[in-house]
Amino acid sequence: MQSRREWLKSLLLPTVTGLALFILTSRSGTGRHLGPDLLFSLASGYLLIGLIHLMTNLRALDAMVWGVGMLRQILVGKFRGGREETEAFHAYRNRTEIHRDAGWLLGISAGLMLCAVLWALLTA
Repeated sequence: MQSRREWLKSLLLPTVTGLALFILTSRSGTGRHLGPDLLFSLASGYLLIGLIHLMTNLRALDAMVWGVGMLRQILVGKFRGGREETEAFHAYRNRTEIHRDAGWLLGISAGLMLCAVLWALLTA
């Protein structure tokens, strides 16, 4: 279980990402949809980081990242044998980090999106 400080630290990157999305996509002026737009941008930041963490946990991109590294080694001429590469690949996969906050980030994203939609409907 994560400590409270680690949990708050894991919320910092999605929040900053959502605020950056809001700043980049916000229209000039202050309309009545400024609040829902802010909530939706924050939710998008949480969704983006949550999906990246989920993809990392599923190890969905490990083979592609390893393949690019292998291509670089082949081009340089440092290619090793098949058994060594297989063992090195398994060691690489086992040392990749597990993000335990992926579910929470996706849940927070869903809640913020629901709040944004309800707020936009109530102010329409």
